[in-house]
Amino acid sequence: HDGCLYLYKSEAQFRAADAENGLRERHGVAMERLDRADIQGMEPNLAPLYHKGVLFRDAYVFSSPRQLAFALAEAVISGGGEIVRGEVSAIEPRDNSICLRVAGRQILADHAVVAAGAHSRKLTASIGDRVLLDTERGYHVLFPQAGNLLSRPVCYPEHGFYMVPMADGLRAAGTVELGGLAAPLNPKRTAMIRDGVKMLLPPAGRGSDEWLGFRPSMPDSLPVIGSSRHLPRVTYAFGHGHLGLTLSALTGYLVSQLVAGQPPAVDLAPLRPDRF
Repeated sequence: HDGCLYLYKSEAQFRAADAENGLRERHGVAMERLDRADIQGMEPNLAPLYHKGVLFRDAYVFSSPRQLAFALAEAVISGGGEIVRGEVSAIEPRDNSICLRVAGRQILADHAVVAAGAHSRKLTASIGDRVLLDTERGYHVLFPQAGNLLSRPVCYPEHGFYMVPMADGLRAAGTVELGGLAAPLNPKRTAMIRDGVKMLLPPAGRGSDEWLGFRPSMPDSLPVIGSSRHLPRVTYAFGHGHLGLTLSALTGYLVSQLVAGQPPAVDLAPLRPDRF
């Protein structure tokens, strides 16, 4: 709960962010503008390449998304749920239910939720819904010995990636690449992140692990939350772009209201699957 730090190398870069920071402030985002001495006192291991910065005081980070995922899975099981491993090959209507074909099994349900991230488009198409979902590929490099060098996530918007202290080390992750789901990892991307960390945080050492992930993204940067036009017993919840974990709890709450036939807490019309 130590916030998130954005850094700028020049006064021009700092002033160029005034419009977006002003928008954040008008919506109640807690922000603190920092000078060079402030930043050095907070993060002494950073190379002194910064001029000014902004601290988002209320931001926080999960030190291990893996542990969070396992905790959620255990909560599902303890509540009577079952986890079935396998690819869904079809979602089909039945008289008063939905049939999922998963790994040779047929699973009947009163309702189904498609929350498969960037892979959701294939499932929506099988139902007959056309959703303009694409994937923004983001890259990651882990520096296992550098987890204690920073006290909070640090981002230079100029470089397009974050450096985040986590349970397994320092994760440097970000950038954007529109390359679909099938193309292999582009080593030029991870090399760019490695070089950036070497310059911005010299004591980080060598990165030992790299991978890419798929951000499910829509043309207007808004998620899809709503019912299938062809199968109302199927609810969609995907397309959160860079904010999947951030918006996950709220999305789950809204989906639970839709499934229960209750009016949602917010107007979901801008998020409907067929808005394009």
